[in-house]
Amino acid sequence: MNRFKRPVAIVALALLSCICSSSLFDKNAFGQDLQWKLKKGQRFSLVTDQKMVTKMNVPGAGLQEMPMNQSAEVEWKVTDSDDKTFVVQQTIKRMKISMKSAFVNVDYDSDGEPSTDPVTRQIAKGMEQLIGVAISSKMSRQGKVLEVMLPEELANKPADPASPLSGDTLKQMFEQATIDFPSDITAVGKTWKQSAEINLNGMKMKTDVTYRYDGQVEVDGRRLEKFNLESFVTLSEPPPGIDMTVEDNGSGGEILFDAKTGCIVSTKLTQNMKMKIKVAGQTIDQDLQGVTTTTVTPVSE
Repeated sequence: MNRFKRPVAIVALALLSCICSSSLFDKNAFGQDLQWKLKKGQRFSLVTDQKMVTKMNVPGAGLQEMPMNQSAEVEWKVTDSDDKTFVVQQTIKRMKISMKSAFVNVDYDSDGEPSTDPVTRQIAKGMEQLIGVAISSKMSRQGKVLEVMLPEELANKPADPASPLSGDTLKQMFEQATIDFPSDITAVGKTWKQSAEINLNGMKMKTDVTYRYDGQVEVDGRRLEKFNLESFVTLSEPPPGIDMTVEDNGSGGEILFDAKTGCIVSTKLTQNMKMKIKVAGQTIDQDLQGVTTTTVTPVSE
């Protein structure tokens, strides 16, 4: 994986994290109504911030550190709803990415001026296919994704080095950005598991998540439902032509949901992953550590 492809792959994984952090809920059966209550015409602003540090043991160059900051501003618009289902249209309004190391110096802002840096330009090319494009998900009131509606230009989009997120991959990501609550949550401490698989430009990964209901918490005067999660990622198949192994040392976080308004409030996810990449007879060890937070705010008309 050359020095151009590696940052793009990291950004793709980061974007995957951003999308999947906007998880959708089902309802439980212990007296708290956790159904989504969104209605046609409602709008929400989502802000996702990710801070990640990648440490790489590069042959001939020693230990290198690459901090990355990524920020995404997303609009949710409820375009249709009835007693059983609703449709959320999601649009990325702005994306900012900053990466610094001895090999790259990326400073990308979708609202900024075009960059002359080749890596930044490659990232911008991939992001431009997503910025401002509406992707809709039809869901049940219990949080199950029933249909993902991609615009034609994305639905038919193949994966490429500049933009590993193909139409099929995007659809998988939105289909799996959900939490299926079991019907037997009767007490604080109840746990359940969920698995999901994703194909990222030939790199197949499986995520196993354990959820736990932690009861109610008070945040800024609001009574919210809190859920803890522990996530482990395994590499089912490495990228074509690359010898790679992934060791997930434990990722997790928390999710807050407002049962009164029927909407997610915030998520906080941590990542702690080690990767070993063998290419051109050399081995590169990578240690990724990051924190991703998402907040959801209603937008008044």
